[in-house]
Amino acid sequence: MLPFRQDITNYLLVILSSKLMRYFAKAFICNTVDFSTDYFKHLPVVVPNADELARANVIANRAIEIKRSGVKGATAAIDLIVEPYVNSLYRLSEAEVNEIQVWFRRRYPHLGRSS
Repeated sequence: MLPFRQDITNYLLVILSSKLMRYFAKAFICNTVDFSTDYFKHLPVVVPNADELARANVIANRAIEIKRSGVKGATAAIDLIVEPYVNSLYRLSEAEVNEIQVWFRRRYPHLGRSS
């Protein structure tokens, strides 16, 4: 069980906003629109070390800044900082990252263009 702290909240914000978590949630847990909060307990969450927490905190704060700025392409800019972090955290191979990207583009064609 992770204690409630701001850095844990930011860590969860970063990983839960990743394509990997959407892939897990929609491909393996519940592929319908009705995604109950009970399903969250089935998502694989890596227990972070202090360095990973600190890095996630920086990423979350930067992503929030980007989103608040209202710049065009904010989602793509956020993906560029979130996805490499999550992929390295979960130690995904290039083939696994490609599989997730293909799935994401197929399932969400309007969002897949941003990556």
